[in-house]
Amino acid sequence: MTTVTGPATKLPAYCKWLGLYYLLVGVLMVLPTFLNVVHIQWLPSPAFASQIRVIALLVGLATSLSCLLMFKHIERIRKVGKDSQGFAAALLLCLFLAVCGYYSTITTVPMVAAVLSGEVIEMTFTVEKIWPFPVKYCGRAIELSYLSPHYGTLCGVAPEFMEQLHPGSEIVVSGRGTSWGLFANNARLADGNQTGMP
Repeated sequence: MTTVTGPATKLPAYCKWLGLYYLLVGVLMVLPTFLNVVHIQWLPSPAFASQIRVIALLVGLATSLSCLLMFKHIERIRKVGKDSQGFAAALLLCLFLAVCGYYSTITTVPMVAAVLSGEVIEMTFTVEKIWPFPVKYCGRAIELSYLSPHYGTLCGVAPEFMEQLHPGSEIVVSGRGTSWGLFANNARLADGNQTGMP
């Protein structure tokens, strides 16, 4: 049996713009990890992360819905099959893009502010977890409270400094930034002078 199909319909311009947007949020999603690889550490402030969380959730939701809309549009135009595997793949991709939109909102806005108008500041964080072994591309690390591990992990911590820490310890991190976050250069105990980063 021969199936006759017409010429493929050209995608509308908004689909191409959405594709570029998805690429951008994907790059911004992995930016904190890339910065850690090149030994540049970015930490948003817990207060800013909490304040912008609702906006970040809305951005993530809008990103996911736009992805589903685009899949529906492509399916309608190009007659993509409605098999369960294709549907599941579309849902997983849109869920991943929602996560990218969420995290990129929390990290990008304060990072741009720090680059454009930052100055040397200090910011207090609370230790949530101490990694007992080195992490790839990060070295010895501690996770900070009220921040996601994706963007709330302090890398390259000196072993002798880690011995002084426990969950609940307060540390003061210094570096270039604003009240929204900073590029970490050094850390010390909040109640002492011992530093913990090379």
